[in-house]
Amino acid sequence: MKKELVSIIVPVYNGEKYIEKCIESINKQTYKEIEIIVINDGSTDKTKEILEEISMKQKNMTILNKKENKGTAICKNIGIQHSKGKYIFFVDSDDTITEDAINKMLNLLKKNNGDAIRTTYRFDYNGKIVKGNEKIENIAFAQNRKVELIQKFLLDQIHGFCSGVFLLKKDIIIKNNIRFKEDMTIMEDFIFLLEIIKNSNVIVTSDLVTLYYYQNNAGLTKSYQDIEKRWYNIKVRLDYTIKIIQKYKSLEKYQEDSIRYLVSMYIKSTKYIFLKKVDIQEERQNVKNLKKNVNDLINGYQIDTNKFNLICKIIYYFLNKEKTKSLHIMFGVLDKVERIRNR
Repeated sequence: MKKELVSIIVPVYNGEKYIEKCIESINKQTYKEIEIIVINDGSTDKTKEILEEISMKQKNMTILNKKENKGTAICKNIGIQHSKGKYIFFVDSDDTITEDAINKMLNLLKKNNGDAIRTTYRFDYNGKIVKGNEKIENIAFAQNRKVELIQKFLLDQIHGFCSGVFLLKKDIIIKNNIRFKEDMTIMEDFIFLLEIIKNSNVIVTSDLVTLYYYQNNAGLTKSYQDIEKRWYNIKVRLDYTIKIIQKYKSLEKYQEDSIRYLVSMYIKSTKYIFLKKVDIQEERQNVKNLKKNVNDLINGYQIDTNKFNLICKIIYYFLNKEKTKSLHIMFGVLDKVERIRNR
């Protein structure tokens, strides 16, 4: 009997240093009935040439080149549109997956008659493998336990990214017209995944490790979106969080905790101000803007700041006092600690 096709979707932008390793991990799968759809998101390095060279050696790979960089969400939607498989699987271009990832995920999915499966990951700090802090239980969440799973996502007990850890039936996406929100530049997976959960009959979670999630050990030298773009993404996720809590009334008791988590996430975004090489006046204005945004959230949703963790409390204090130099020093120290820990 012919095995069912799995479509593996890989968005990539300027991935010349790691795309080959990612594709290699896909080609090593013990489950062979796969198609690989790579969306080259307007790369300006040698990504296109590397992909063309790889594709000459295999027939199951489709490359879709975009002229301009439009973002991961758009790329994933394009991948869904061009996919032919019964199942969809996403992989970020700088990550790798275990050799038996697809085979084991499919077996668990079919065993539990599931619509989607969420596994887990390990961090890859330039070759050093580190365990993540989320705790995944081996459970099949049917309709009567769906709210429990949504709660875990809202409180970040299960992290809301899907690349390399989420395999799902394509017909769930198509029948319910679920797509990634294309104007989101970060956290676009969160809303997509919760829509999948809402519209599925059975969701399987497993502590099976399927992904090595690459972390460039460059700390604060990494490139991130600016503060205003992050502000927009936080607000979109916040609005969606409120909407889903209103839909499932039993989640109302978790509303403050869910919102506090988002606020603390945004507070920690302070460090992204210092990634840019800007003059001191622009930097100070960025701090003022971030302070206003954070306090609008805290006051608007009556968040108890005493429940922030210690690091978040310190950042929030410096932010309110507009202590730009203190924030510089603090994040410099935290960055050095992170580098040492992940050597």
